[in-house]
Amino acid sequence: MAMASIQDHNDSVLSSLEPGDQVEFERALYCHWGVYIGDGNVIHLASVDGQSFNKAEKAVVRKDKIMDVAGNSRLNKNNSKEEKYGLKAYSKSEIVKRATSQLGRTGYNVFASNCEHFASWCCYDIEISDQVRDSIQLTTMAAEIFFNLEMSPREVQRQNRTVLKSLTEGDLVQFDRGVYSHWAVYVGGNEVVHLSGVDGAMGSHMGHSCTISGVEYGKGIVRRDNFWDVVSDRMVHKNNSKDEELEHFDPPEIVRRALSQIGEVGYNLIFKNCEHFASWCRYNIEQSDQVEYLVTGSILALMAVAILAALHIGGQ
Repeated sequence: MAMASIQDHNDSVLSSLEPGDQVEFERALYCHWGVYIGDGNVIHLASVDGQSFNKAEKAVVRKDKIMDVAGNSRLNKNNSKEEKYGLKAYSKSEIVKRATSQLGRTGYNVFASNCEHFASWCCYDIEISDQVRDSIQLTTMAAEIFFNLEMSPREVQRQNRTVLKSLTEGDLVQFDRGVYSHWAVYVGGNEVVHLSGVDGAMGSHMGHSCTISGVEYGKGIVRRDNFWDVVSDRMVHKNNSKDEELEHFDPPEIVRRALSQIGEVGYNLIFKNCEHFASWCRYNIEQSDQVEYLVTGSILALMAVAILAALHIGGQ
């Protein structure tokens, strides 16, 4: 984005801010956070000299002009944790009071006490950093792939039997495929319903590294298949993790929705893949975390390391 456009954007955001709003500054590989307190000022956890990349332990809570902190990067108002985590924020005046009370406080830890943790604490009394959570999740995904490769076929099969025994109708099932995951809905009787390849449960391109649901482009169909025909020789997991943030249907309704789509043809990597299908069956929302990671470029495990390394507080 051109400098003039960034400045126009930041001016517009600044005019919309109220004291107590959380403010997010877009950096190259991470975001810096602060709390707007009015009169063009922000309180944030930043490096003492405002420039250092290697003196994070000397971080201090300080007050600065918001435009000085923004510099050449985009500024955004971001109070999204309220809705995302169902949190109740303090009143705007109390948020400003809490932020101000920390002025001069020193200390920094990229995992437990970074600038986003500080802004979250001021607003909700809970220290949350989505950047750290996302980075850890990506690193965990990479570790799981490596761990899966290190397990013997017998160990993988034993693990998958345990997962199958734990499944109940309506559960979402995640099948590891190396650099991506295939998703399905468990409908009972050791069977799953999923959006898969037209050539069979495994699809003709199930191992293709550029697919997400095992099919290429528009060649997909909703099928009912035996669990073991889909699992192949890779690990499988029960994954209803979105239950924490989304309301789900009752199991009979989830199964009914999945079965009602059998024979439906169509596939789009970005808008209609196997994870979108499974999510729609359980939550009535077509959501694919894999696509979000792919689009943002954060699917690479190395990016997770880069984000953590870059989550310094120097340069504000």
